Amino acid sequence: MALKISPSLVEEYILEDADKTQGLPADEEHTKVSIRMATQGDIERRSEVMDRFQRQYDGEKVTVTQSFYYDEVERIEVELTLAACNILDDKDKPLFEFVNGRLVDHNKFIVAWSKLPPHYAMAIKRVVKEKNPVWGPLG
Repeated sequence: MALKISPSLVEEYILEDADKTQGLPADEEHTKVSIRMATQGDIERRSEVMDRFQRQYDGEKVTVTQSFYYDEVERIEVELTLAACNILDDKDKPLFEFVNGRLVDHNKFIVAWSKLPPHYAMAIKRVVKEKNPVWGPLG
């Protein structure tokens, strides 16, 4: 039987270690994220950031400029695969906004992501890599 495209596999992860670092009580609901397996389109979108490469030759020397950083790549990986999250903002509203398991708006995601404590961002990036091993270190 030939391949039949179906929705990407989504897995829920509990960020228990990040909650512990944050000092949240162990008997309360844990922070959870759902991560989607990347599609070929996601992989290509991630690769676009590495396309910012410029080489100039002026007859005497070659200048190479590359303008991306690893945290940016990891943030894009999260943006492409985060399907759900129960983190709330300071007004008790969801920090991230989703429609049909996809983030609604790039700019809103950037603002929300920048509000996360670093240990939560690291925990989310770790489970994104776990769900998407094709994204090894700049792989």
